[in-house]
Amino acid sequence: MVEQFLSFAELQSVEQRVMYMKDWIQKLDDFLTLNEKEILQNAGNVSHLKMEKKVREELKKYNEKKLIK
Repeated sequence: MVEQFLSFAELQSVEQRVMYMKDWIQKLDDFLTLNEKEILQNAGNVSHLKMEKKVREELKKYNEKKLIK
């Protein structure tokens, strides 16, 4: 999804379309909706430390799967 959104952003630049921050916010919301993803209505409640722990756990699982193949 990130790659898709960056491709969209690049196209806006290539076509020299002026977009303000409010436009980007709306386009991102539209993009998430198109991909059937929920849009956060606030900052959420996961602390930075919890996020880092989760990232380490997921990376470890990913690396273990990679070694098995």
